[in-house]
Amino acid sequence: QGIEQAVAKHYPVRGRVSAVKGEVVELNIGSAAGVAPGVSFYLFDESGMNPVGELLISQVQEKTSQAKPVKTGKEIKAGMKVELNPSAGPGKV
Repeated sequence: QGIEQAVAKHYPVRGRVSAVKGEVVELNIGSAAGVAPGVSFYLFDESGMNPVGELLISQVQEKTSQAKPVKTGKEIKAGMKVELNPSAGPGKV
């Protein structure tokens, strides 16, 4: 296991949902944080403790990104926390 995977495991990329526009979920993190298209993020409820879904990154800018819901058990709202799923996605940040 390389240093990048070890760091990502202990310090995963985290952010928040900044907006929801139909089926597109905008996040407040982008390429500057290591986000890349095809990467998967867990979506957490308002407490930030319970995963309620998964998002797949479709587009990335420097400070923002857009994702599509893959699995959700709850309505997605601005302010919800997201965290990189270290085992999914091509970049695996």
